[in-house]
Amino acid sequence: MKGDAKTLVHFLGKNDRFEIPIYQRSYSWRQEQCAQLFYDLEMTMKNDKQSHFFGSLVSVAEKDNLLIIDGQQRITTVSLLILALKNAIESGAKTIDDPQKEATKLYKRYLVDEYSNDSCKLKLRHIPGDAEAFEALFEKDFSNQQSKLVKNYLFFQDQIMASHLSASEII
Repeated sequence: MKGDAKTLVHFLGKNDRFEIPIYQRSYSWRQEQCAQLFYDLEMTMKNDKQSHFFGSLVSVAEKDNLLIIDGQQRITTVSLLILALKNAIESGAKTIDDPQKEATKLYKRYLVDEYSNDSCKLKLRHIPGDAEAFEALFEKDFSNQQSKLVKNYLFFQDQIMASHLSASEII
């Protein structure tokens, strides 16, 4: 086993696809945990820090994917935050220089594998149940109001809009 310290954006920005193994539990983070993550992000910027320890991710290579052994909740939650920010930039709700370029960069670097031959190009693949709700968010389908994925995406959408942080700072 080899351990490497990398930033989360470096890990997500790789061309790998991330798969949540079937034996993992469903996505379970509640709003309180998402609020803490967003607060930590705001405090990191307010205190002019370059980074914040987010926790560990453990993955193992299997064929063309990295299986997420530990860190499923964190990687999923950050993906929800990135998707909410991308959509806020695209809609003009959060301003940034060259919004189309920045939204496309977030989408292509962290959320999809545009060169995949699979019908589902999302970088993060969930277990059944979570997969459908996660994929629906990319189609702006928020109808599954019972899903924690949908609830937390909508929470981040609200936090991004209410935050004093600019889109660039959140990125």
